[in-house]
Amino acid sequence: MKIKMKDLEFIIKKIFFSQSYLLKKRLIRAINNNYEKELTIIDRFSDKSKNALDIGVYRGVYSLKLSQNFNQIHAFEPNPLLYPYLEKNLNKIISNIQLYNFALSDSEGETDLKLP
Repeated sequence: MKIKMKDLEFIIKKIFFSQSYLLKKRLIRAINNNYEKELTIIDRFSDKSKNALDIGVYRGVYSLKLSQNFNQIHAFEPNPLLYPYLEKNLNKIISNIQLYNFALSDSEGETDLKLP
């Protein structure tokens, strides 16, 4: 059996680094490398006296950037598979975040979340 270098790197990271440490590194890399072009305008609206919303957190790139510019972040992630990971790790990275495990809509009710 041949082990690829990428697989070995993955195993070493899993053994020696916490999930929250690795997530923080990925989030910072995404911000610094400008993977999400919209992140560049957040600084223009910065106001530490106001709260911000992140609707559809996914990995938390926007939450981290918003946390640096606003008082409190209210972050919504409806995916039941992602939410426990975010709750465990994003709360360690961002001190001014409140995570919610549901979706937002303009109408009240329940629906099924279809995951690919």
